[in-house]
Amino acid sequence: GKTYYVRAYARNIIGMAYSNELVFTFDTAFICGVTMVTDHEGNSYNTMPVGQQCWMSENLRSTSYSPALSNAPSLSHPTSFNYSNCFTHAYYYYPNNNQNNVSTYGLLYNWLAVMGGASSSNDSPSGVQGICPDGWHIPSQSEFTTFMQQSSYASVLGSARPGEYFAANNGYFSLGTWAHFWSSTAHDTDAACRMSYNGASPTLSILEEKGNGFSVRCVRD
Repeated sequence: GKTYYVRAYARNIIGMAYSNELVFTFDTAFICGVTMVTDHEGNSYNTMPVGQQCWMSENLRSTSYSPALSNAPSLSHPTSFNYSNCFTHAYYYYPNNNQNNVSTYGLLYNWLAVMGGASSSNDSPSGVQGICPDGWHIPSQSEFTTFMQQSSYASVLGSARPGEYFAANNGYFSLGTWAHFWSSTAHDTDAACRMSYNGASPTLSILEEKGNGFSVRCVRD
């Protein structure tokens, strides 16, 4: 919050000359790995640098979109499960269908909920804010690939809460064993890409049904 006044100068035998004055006011510095990010609901998340990227090191647990996302669909938790609705409604799911698990494992989201009305992107950065807080975005498959090439990826995934997944046609699986994260990259009309991790090396898959529920990790813009 401090303001600084800066001028360059040059001095020789004739005297002193100054440049125009520049004025800088600095906001509170964001230091990845030190500063936490807070979503618009007040949930706070630890952060971690991986190469040139800055990642959340906790699973997202927001139940609504940023007010800045004006074209987002209506987001809800289904009271009953219908396979086809998991592809046409923006849903979040509780890990193991238990709301008490959210504080530990975050929420699971279907792909429609993750994207918040945006189209598929494999850009780096993806440019898709989706369910993420302002200033953060959903990682693309390309960004996950870059992430997996960094030796420090384990610093993020080592703190991953393995929030399992929800299969739209078959229920909940792998709580405490597997962590699965959506990307912003679609494979086709029905499937999109995600990254999985079980304590060994992370893997990418391009054939996950969009109605399934996976965790979300956001990347700083």
